[in-house]
Amino acid sequence: MDEVFADPQVQHLGTAAAIDHSVRGETQLVAQPVKLSRTPALIYVSAPDAGEHSNTILAEIGLSEGEIADLRTRNVI
Repeated sequence: MDEVFADPQVQHLGTAAAIDHSVRGETQLVAQPVKLSRTPALIYVSAPDAGEHSNTILAEIGLSEGEIADLRTRNVI
């Protein structure tokens, strides 16, 4: 993958997007292949790690901190 992102054509076309990941540091991702003038795409974060937003989502649907902790204790999440 490093060779792909280092390719002069990839750099010229802006096919790579650099983002900062909280664990991995700066990471190169494949940018949007289509460039739209009125609605440009922007990649500014990487996909979340598995379970990264579980607590927030479960709290939003009404589970208490204790209920979420219980699910974790029982390896449900």
